[in-house]
Amino acid sequence: MGAITVDSKIETEMSLSWTALEDPATGNSAIVSYNLYWDNASGTTNIEVLDLLITSYTITGLTGGETYVFKVRAYNIYGYGDFSAEHSEKASDVPDQIVIATTSIVGTDVVIDWVAPDNNFETILQYDILFKKADGTYVNDEVNCDGSVASGTTCIIPMTDMITLTGLSQGNLVVVRVAAENVNGWEAYSQENIIGAVIEVPPAIATITYDVEASDNTQIIVLWDALTDFETGGSPITGYDLQFD
Repeated sequence: MGAITVDSKIETEMSLSWTALEDPATGNSAIVSYNLYWDNASGTTNIEVLDLLITSYTITGLTGGETYVFKVRAYNIYGYGDFSAEHSEKASDVPDQIVIATTSIVGTDVVIDWVAPDNNFETILQYDILFKKADGTYVNDEVNCDGSVASGTTCIIPMTDMITLTGLSQGNLVVVRVAAENVNGWEAYSQENIIGAVIEVPPAIATITYDVEASDNTQIIVLWDALTDFETGGSPITGYDLQFD
């Protein structure tokens, strides 16, 4: 008899299946039923679940974190065959969906924080952090936010890197989604944040003018308007970089 397969599961139920026997494995006699046993987390697989002509079954009422053991055998008019190899499975599920991540500005960095979700009885292996680009698509930052559990539930990206990564311009919200993975797979990504850090860099200087009257053969005087309020990117301007060729 072939091994039992767990097709899907959550903390409280598992869907099991096994392959129907074909000749000559049937003993050249039609299979009348399949006989499923389990241990109900007791460690001894001696509890009959069913004896029916079916090849799948969903067992309910499980306790999250407990490990259950199953085996199955076939029956024809001559009697029961050998049991399959026992299959052990922990009642668990993918992690819960992460609550909306928060973003903030600390110095010249963008800080992304999230709360670790319920792991549903399996250790969280990693996170995936997505950043929304200016064109509406999403991108990862494997350098600053690689999602490793060892890094915790916070990652920090320099503002200049965030601009390069997302293509966002001054004043735009940094939008983040985060998902968690355990051995059972990934849960859906968190919803997008609608408040938080915004891109804080000065925009391009609008125009530069040439002061003809103040300029002479030894110097050229150029003028531009100082950035104020919202244009400063939320941080005092500490200098201007003038380049010429």
